[in-house]
Amino acid sequence: MERLVKQLLSQCFGETVRQELVLARKMIQRILVSIPVMLGVVFLIFLMLNVVLGNLIEAMLGEYASQSVIDRMSSVLWLGSTAYVQFLIYEKSFAWGSGRFYKLNRSVNDLIGSAFPHTLKLTLLSALLAWLIGIPRELSLPFGRTH
Repeated sequence: MERLVKQLLSQCFGETVRQELVLARKMIQRILVSIPVMLGVVFLIFLMLNVVLGNLIEAMLGEYASQSVIDRMSSVLWLGSTAYVQFLIYEKSFAWGSGRFYKLNRSVNDLIGSAFPHTLKLTLLSALLAWLIGIPRELSLPFGRTH
């Protein structure tokens, strides 16, 4: 069946459609391979946060935090639940960007949104600077010489 579809497409549209299908297939394969890699990276980050830092609340608030604050933060961060449930909650907040930066009491989306325009300006200015330096330098070199 697949062979018949390829044959019909190549007869009707030529070789370009076949090449585009091959390219689309490779792109889909790469995307599907990247999903477990991203899940693994998120798991490693979660593992390092829990193993290296130990008590997350003491790391965030310091060692002089009162017990009532520690108890309240433990319930907010689901630290009383199992590691499996904590990881699923961490994964969900990571995927949807619904995390919270507790030191500034702001959501992560707000922080990224407020920093993004400045990051975009810096990126565009650095690209412009690279073009302004690189293009005239390259044009000033003799043809065929790269050094």
